[in-house]
Amino acid sequence: MLELFGVNSNEELLAQSISDTWVDMARLEMSREIASRNENLVDFEAERKRADGSTWWVLLNSQTIEFEGEPARIVWHNDITERKLAVQEVQKLNQDLEKRVEERTRNLNKSEELFRTIINHSPAKIHLKDKEGRYTLINKHAAKLYGVTEKTGLGQTIHDVFSERYAAEYRDHDQEAIATESAVVREERFDINGEIYTYQTTKFPIFEEGVLTGTGAIGTDITDRIQIEKHLQDALVSTEQASHSKTEFLATMSHELRTPLNAILGFSDMLRGQYFGPLGQNRYMEYAEDIHFSGEHLLTLINDILDISAIEAGKRPLVKETINLNLIISESIKVVAPAAQTADITISVEIADELPIIFADARAIKQIIINLLANAVKFSISGNEVIISAATEGNDMIIQVIDSGSGIASDILPTIIEPFARGDASAHVAQEGTGLGLAIVNLLVQAHNGNLAITSEVSKGTTVTITMPLGEE
Repeated sequence: MLELFGVNSNEELLAQSISDTWVDMARLEMSREIASRNENLVDFEAERKRADGSTWWVLLNSQTIEFEGEPARIVWHNDITERKLAVQEVQKLNQDLEKRVEERTRNLNKSEELFRTIINHSPAKIHLKDKEGRYTLINKHAAKLYGVTEKTGLGQTIHDVFSERYAAEYRDHDQEAIATESAVVREERFDINGEIYTYQTTKFPIFEEGVLTGTGAIGTDITDRIQIEKHLQDALVSTEQASHSKTEFLATMSHELRTPLNAILGFSDMLRGQYFGPLGQNRYMEYAEDIHFSGEHLLTLINDILDISAIEAGKRPLVKETINLNLIISESIKVVAPAAQTADITISVEIADELPIIFADARAIKQIIINLLANAVKFSISGNEVIISAATEGNDMIIQVIDSGSGIASDILPTIIEPFARGDASAHVAQEGTGLGLAIVNLLVQAHNGNLAITSEVSKGTTVTITMPLGEE
């Protein structure tokens, strides 16, 4: 007892008032009331004080006895401070835990509310199912699409909601996601009052601790995109048909025009040669010359149109063979030489030593070089020089035609290889041409898997570069 109350002697203990050793006076009065009724204390807990002011917990039990002919009471004091502190700590922990659980529950409720708000306002259709295929969540978008409400759809299956035609398709997509244990993306169609909507839907399995618990789906409406793609496809087909019709028309008309043109050229040539006697007037000779010149120009235009039509229609297949580019260039220069001499234009050749043999269509390569040289001569100034060069770079042949003529404006340059594009008319006012030369060159270069590049500066000249694979026989 001395140790429990923190005193050194019986005298110090007896000198204390009982009330000074109790913390809770109500508990003291309760114990006294029990004693007044001559009843025993049974496991009565109380917090007591030591002499130094610290407290401890005691478990009181009492027994009424008779001592020296008088009633007396034996009281057992059991120190339960450690147990009481442990219980208090547990109670405190429980209280803290309850607070955390309450807070977590509030947060979860807020999160679930936020989750459902986001899900319901999502522009995508979203649903979840359990492993038996029953809907456990349907957002507003999906409910409207499925013809149910967010509540009435719960517990139903796809067979309850959709016709068998669509239900079987959707079920297969679910099974595919489960079988592959991964998300699968499929297009799914929905019939809403006879109008078909297409959704790009991602189906995915849901696992909890490695066990399949259900499936989910998120779908986006791509009906407009599908319709746009269809319109674009239809437009592409129409464009291809129109292009084919145009090519066929040009080819037909060109052939039809050739017959009367040949007659015009033949008869005008007879008039120029006065094969059946003098014409009688010198002016008639001039007219015959004009007729013949115009006929030749028109025939050149028709031949170019035929070339464009044949290449675009795939009716001019390449006949590849091993060719000597030196020889092709020499022959091409001979064709252009008369026009160059008349315009006082010098044609210079810069060909690398030991130029390799290339595998290409000789006729096409010759046409390419003649067209480029003719263009360079046509738009050069008298006294200028046109340079043609050829060299290899890796597995490619590089051919360049350079002139220092009128050049091409930068805003026109991107369209210069389009059919009938002739650039700035003011720069070529004195020139004649069909406007198809570069277009033909570009098509023939592309047919050889090559590339045509043009750089130019007004009043300084133009450089045309052709890059073409050497090819293999």
